[in-house]
Amino acid sequence: MGATQQMLLTDINGVTVNPLWTNLTHAYNADSNANDQKGSANGTLVGGTTYATGVIGDAFSFDGANDYMTLPDDTFSPSGDFSFSIWIKPSGLTGNLNYFSVANSTLSNYIVLMSVNNILEFNIANSGVSNTISNLATLIFTSLNNIPSAFDFVKFSMCKI
Repeated sequence: MGATQQMLLTDINGVTVNPLWTNLTHAYNADSNANDQKGSANGTLVGGTTYATGVIGDAFSFDGANDYMTLPDDTFSPSGDFSFSIWIKPSGLTGNLNYFSVANSTLSNYIVLMSVNNILEFNIANSGVSNTISNLATLIFTSLNNIPSAFDFVKFSMCKI
């Protein structure tokens, strides 16, 4: 399967740096495993999740029925502003499809990125207070869709970058 590739730059002292990874807390490249390339929160694939050829290296391939990846508890518990980026290539666009979700055991804190009939929405809750941001993007069937987004914790709002 493919190898992980990163954009590397050289600073003014000739030191190689990767600015995209400087403040990154987790990265899942799907290079034949569900390992966290940046931190230590390795995932576990469930329900027959497989790998497919990605743009760079591999990609996770979910069948839309019962495939998903679990992460260790408390992998992602936002208490301030954050951003994320996800690449999605849907093979079907009808109904409700979850692409990304994390929650604590009491479901008082959660994040869900989903589409409802191909319109992407983001749901988040913190200490039981929830908000839904609709119309984040319109997904394009069988095409790669990059969804880079930022969340403003004070305003409790999300925007596509």
